Amino acid sequence: MSTASLYFSGLSRPVMLAISFLTIGVFVLGLLYKFRIWGQGGTAWLEDPQDTGIMNFIKNILHNLTPSHGIKKFVMNGLLELREFKQSKFRWFMHMSIFWGFIMLFGLSFFMFIAEFTVSHEMYLTIRDSIHVAAFGDFFGFLLLAGIILAIFNRIYNKQTNRTSSAYDWTGLILLLVITVTGFIAEWARPAYFGFGASQELALFHSAISLIFIAIIPYTKLIHLIAAPITQLTYSFEEEEG
Repeated sequence: MSTASLYFSGLSRPVMLAISFLTIGVFVLGLLYKFRIWGQGGTAWLEDPQDTGIMNFIKNILHNLTPSHGIKKFVMNGLLELREFKQSKFRWFMHMSIFWGFIMLFGLSFFMFIAEFTVSHEMYLTIRDSIHVAAFGDFFGFLLLAGIILAIFNRIYNKQTNRTSSAYDWTGLILLLVITVTGFIAEWARPAYFGFGASQELALFHSAISLIFIAIIPYTKLIHLIAAPITQLTYSFEEEEG
């Protein structure tokens, strides 16, 4: 098998595709389950209050997608969390670091995944090893790491948060920390950087836990990465009516 048909982790394209689709399937099922739960509330505006579940959730979002309030709240309080900023600068920076660090790194990984199938292997290597991709990944990687460290610090030393923390709260956070750290190590182990050996094994381990993490997001506390912005749409109508 040629190196062009292998990812840096050593997995072939068919295997990588199969694992990726399995990951997406588990993720989507979990997300639909959450949508069903979220859709069981806020039915007052519907013509048929019995229409709950996933369809109610989707209708609620579409109902609130208006420039007057829905989109504005989605951006200001969902993507930028300005409401949180007014309440606590520390929590705002912590949440923004984790949210945007994760989103941007996920976007970069998705971009590289698509590039693997759309450009030549030589071009893919050129893109992967470019200073721009490295700088982008390192910046948001360190931003994510800073947010995770602050979140761990908050859960340990904030008395109120510490009392209410459980294994459910810690699972996603610790897994995200391991993913971030192993991502840096796997990157620096490559010949293009420090090349200190075992780079392919490290990349494989990082890829494996990253896919596991994405699959279980809907089943952990990190579902808030998705829920926080969406909540601003699903509740904006109800807040206005209230």
